[in-house]
Amino acid sequence: MATPIKGDLTCVLSTCLEIIAQVDCIVNIMQGTTACIDIQFFNKAGEALNLDRFSEIQILLFDELECGLANFWSPDIPTGEKGFLIDILQTVNTVGTYTNKGLLQICLSKECTSTSPGNVFAEIRLVEIVDGKEEIYGIPCLLVAKILESKIYKNIDTKCG
Repeated sequence: MATPIKGDLTCVLSTCLEIIAQVDCIVNIMQGTTACIDIQFFNKAGEALNLDRFSEIQILLFDELECGLANFWSPDIPTGEKGFLIDILQTVNTVGTYTNKGLLQICLSKECTSTSPGNVFAEIRLVEIVDGKEEIYGIPCLLVAKILESKIYKNIDTKCG
């Protein structure tokens, strides 16, 4: 993903006043399997956002019934909370050239996908310190995945073998 693609049915965008979040496709996940989801952030001009500016990132995945599936955190999981670490894919070399600018990845365990089939959404919270003051940005609803029903997961009996 290089720039946000508005109107493209293969990608999903969520915008707030300052930040655009995008997945390049909706990940189809079979119940009881593992999967990773890439999310990229852009500024309102459509340029990839430098994730180094954020002191904290939190992503909550939830289903269509608004039941929480998993919490993801960066840089650390806060004391008393449970969840998983966000993998920041953005890197910068010694001359300041970025690779995968604005890109992060969250990965689901089989326990997280062992839920009812349906759409999976992300709520995202980004914290930035500007002139000693905390600025918090929120993206309330980004469609990121779909959990597909699994006959293996449901342990359906076979007629032979």
